[in-house]
Amino acid sequence: MARVPSVLISREAILEMAHSAVDPFRKECLGYILGLKPNSTRPYYFVKAACQVVTVDERSNLGVVQNQRSYNRVCEALRSFPRGFSCIGDFHSHAKWMNEDWRNAHFLRPSAGDEKDILESFGKLGIIVAIFSRKKPEKVHWRTLGDGTLRGSLGRFRFCFRAYWSG
Repeated sequence: MARVPSVLISREAILEMAHSAVDPFRKECLGYILGLKPNSTRPYYFVKAACQVVTVDERSNLGVVQNQRSYNRVCEALRSFPRGFSCIGDFHSHAKWMNEDWRNAHFLRPSAGDEKDILESFGKLGIIVAIFSRKKPEKVHWRTLGDGTLRGSLGRFRFCFRAYWSG
């Protein structure tokens, strides 16, 4: 079962994950998160950067299948990243579908498939980026809620970020 870890995410990583979710909007996005795992002096994950997966075989509102050749190239590159900048997991989006309320917590829960994927991932950290649209832009100040969820908006898109760990 997935657990919610302590995570610090840089502004740049938040913006990259948000952009990655806006691009395909009603379909899922997928990407890798880069940074530092917890250690004896830092009891939390530190996400320094995020990079979107571009070459996919399939993209739907239920998932993304990365192209195998692309995956092999990315794996090779990620393994050679400098120390302190390793792949610690992945992120993907959950897009609002139909008329569901953006505050509905089920958008931020990992599915059984999400948990399986994170166990097979480079790291064991996963971040879900829930994205919702409005007809008109509305500024929602970025803030962290008591459950660890980060919420905010960019233009007409609202975002909720939640990290999970499965180990």
